[in-house]
Amino acid sequence: MPVLRWSAPLRAALAVALACVAAVPVPAMSAQSRFVGTYYAVRAGADSLQDLTLTLQPSGAAELITRYPGITKTAAGVIVYPYLEKGTWKAAKDGSIDVDLTRAGKLLDVGTWVDVLADNTRVGLRLTGPILATVRDRNRSFGSAGLLFRKSDCR
Repeated sequence: MPVLRWSAPLRAALAVALACVAAVPVPAMSAQSRFVGTYYAVRAGADSLQDLTLTLQPSGAAELITRYPGITKTAAGVIVYPYLEKGTWKAAKDGSIDVDLTRAGKLLDVGTWVDVLADNTRVGLRLTGPILATVRDRNRSFGSAGLLFRKSDCR
């Protein structure tokens, strides 16, 4: 096997380059960042199943979309649109997160929503493996049993 012989200037340059790479700080993963992602849940509604998609952004923005598969109009003939709720989320002291949804309306198309109203939904959720489960819900926004969301990459 041939032996590589590097010149002294090349070895010095390589040593400087490696020292620079080793000195670059690696950002620590925050406890909050493990929650970032998209989660899905299904629950029974009055007229159909409801598909729920909860998205938690690194910026702290939260979005919950409720879709009604299999139903396009009500019995009165009114078009049924997905329901969009927007707000924020943050880590709680107990290792869970608090999601505050402050605005809600009908989602007509991506980026277009109407009939936007103030919303006052606050829920606490705990992540265990791929499951994000309700741990606090004073107003029972997710029903008396709460919800279990599954992270998107584990769907």
